[in-house]
Parts: sequence; structure tokens; C-alpha cells
Amino acid sequence: MKYLGIIVLFFSSLGIFAQADEEMYSIGFEFNPGIYKSFYEFKTNNPSYSEGLQMRGEDLFIYNDSLKKYLLLNPEAVWGYSTGSGVYISAEGDFSRLNMIGSYSQFSAYVIVQTFAYDPYGFQIPRETRTLVQLLLNFDNGKVFEFNQKNVELLLQKDPQLWNEYQKFRGRKQEKQFIFLRKYNERYPIYFPVY
Repeated sequence: MKYLGIIVLFFSSLGIFAQADEEMYSIGFEFNPGIYKSFYEFKTNNPSYSEGLQMRGEDLFIYNDSLKKYLLLNPEAVWGYSTGSGVYISAEGDFSRLNMIGSYSQFSAYVIVQTFAYDPYGFQIPRETRTLVQLLLNFDNGKVFEFNQKNVELLLQKDPQLWNEYQKFRGRKQEKQFIFLRKYNERYPIYFPVY
């Protein structure tokens, strides 16, 4: 029995030390600069590539040793990248900055919407338009979904106090969604490992 107590004490102390190696995200947090090949690399703030990167305007280039030159990074080949102060996620063949980072991170991306029109002979003509949409990234599982009233309300219903405040709040719909997303993220902070 005495040994059981020592073992429990030992493993609980490991949990305390593990928590000390994490830092709570707040505005001004410094990410490790580099390219994230996966969501897991972003979540652990551990980019695969951090050497040989070069920004030119809004484009990111990576140095190719075999060709001895910089090549434009294809957004579809990676999850995203960090400049240190900002994080950019690959979305629809481009990179979009995470505007609000937290349990649910908000960003905007252009998506291609395909509609059909009919010509005078009755044939369908496909038309593509690029539309700017607001999206959310779930920090727990990396899933992306639309930032709209329905999804925000489903999220806030998990916290009865916030849900009650949300229902009583008067203001413009979109402004209200941003305010309460920020409140939710403050109430449920995220942590990144410290290396």
C-alpha cells in the first residue's frame, strides 16, 4: 500500500511538470517560424521546415538544395506556415491568415462557387465565382467549418452562461458572433508546447 502511494505521487508530479512546458496562447505569442506540413505540427508549434524560407510580398518561397534556387511554395502541399507573429493556413489553393486564434480560430478565404446558367438552346453553362467566406478552425481536431450564426450558436450552447449572455445581447448579427467567439476563446484558452 505504501508503494502504491509513492507510485501515485510520482506519476502526479510528472503531470505537473508536463503542464509547466506549455504556454497559454495570448495576443503577441511568438510562434516558431516555418512550414507546417500538418495540423499536428501547428498544434504543437513545431514546423517541419524552418530554414531556407523567404517571403516575397505575400508569397512564400522555399530553398531547393538540388536546384540551388528558391521555389514558390504550393499551398496544397502543406497545412500552413508561420512567420513568427502570424499563422497562415492553406485554404482553396491559397494561404489565409488566422485572424483570431483560440479554441476556434477564425479566418477568411476565397472559395470557388460553381453555378449553372442556361444558354438560349437550353444547355447548362457552368460559371465559377470566387466568394469570400468566414471560416472556423477547431483547435481540438483541425476541422474547418463555416463561421455563421447557426454554427456559433451550436458552439455557445456548450456553455450555458455564455449562451444566456448571447441571447440577451443586442447588436448586429455578425458583430455579435465575433464578440462571443472572442469570449468563448478567452473562457477556453489553448496551450502550445514550449521548446
